[in-house]
Amino acid sequence: MNILVTGSNGFLCQKLIKKLIKKSYFIIGTDKDKNILKNKKNFTFLRCDITDKIKLLKKIKFLKKKIHLIIHTAAIQPFSNDQDLKSMIYINTLGATNIIEIGKKLQTKNLIYTSSFSVYGQQKSPIKENSKKSPQNFYGMSKMFAEEQIILFSKRFNLNYIILRFDGIFGYKQNLPGFSKMCYEKFVNNEDIELFNSGMQIRDHVYVDDAVDSIVLSIKKLKKIKQGIFNIGGGQPISNYARAMLIKKNLQSKSKLIKIKRSNPSISNIFLDLKRSKKILGYKPKSANQNTLKYLKELSKNEK
Repeated sequence: MNILVTGSNGFLCQKLIKKLIKKSYFIIGTDKDKNILKNKKNFTFLRCDITDKIKLLKKIKFLKKKIHLIIHTAAIQPFSNDQDLKSMIYINTLGATNIIEIGKKLQTKNLIYTSSFSVYGQQKSPIKENSKKSPQNFYGMSKMFAEEQIILFSKRFNLNYIILRFDGIFGYKQNLPGFSKMCYEKFVNNEDIELFNSGMQIRDHVYVDDAVDSIVLSIKKLKKIKQGIFNIGGGQPISNYARAMLIKKNLQSKSKLIKIKRSNPSISNIFLDLKRSKKILGYKPKSANQNTLKYLKELSKNEK
């Protein structure tokens, strides 16, 4: 099977491509920056921005390979609060439009799209796939627009698709600094950590290896499922205090966890209902303890 993967230099995508190559898929990766996956067998790289539809289509056609599946991961991430709607829409929504149209011209009937829990906004957890979409930021809105395009296009042109809504993905070299990385940096230096809401906020971040597994499972299930939306989380919602204690214990840190009762308006309990992805995709994430230990080993090995 020949698979076109967008955003091939991305944190998630690098691990995904390496795993797909091991499974004997031929991968065509595309990214706007120079290729960082060097000397990979069964891998071809196309340097092109997904917003340049004509150029990207020409490059793909030049390869003279039938594209059986597109995995669309390329997106601009919410690195800061001052990113405007225009940039998010331009990359995340227009980019999705172009990928859909390229797929149509290539007669590719299969698409996997990596979306986000941000499409839901803040609502009572656990959040199911059929819950109302009410994004609270531009990133979530751009992802929601991209989803709607895929769903509408599938009705008109019989597109097989799977949309994966990921909770916050964490792992070594993650794009966005997260809670676990912050804890690691504080604990290795024996610095104290203040936890708002007494550390009782509950989240269910998904480890990057589990996120990759969910995409691989989706490839296997796509033709049978035809069309579907699935939540992908860590499978074990825990409080920030519990996660921090887990990291502290394994690092044998002398840091103190200081519980601050003061609330932060941006902090709330958000986690996803995974029953559907477990039942239909066969998704089985590792435990929070297993993934945290693996993450700490990677950090300790590479950041000394």
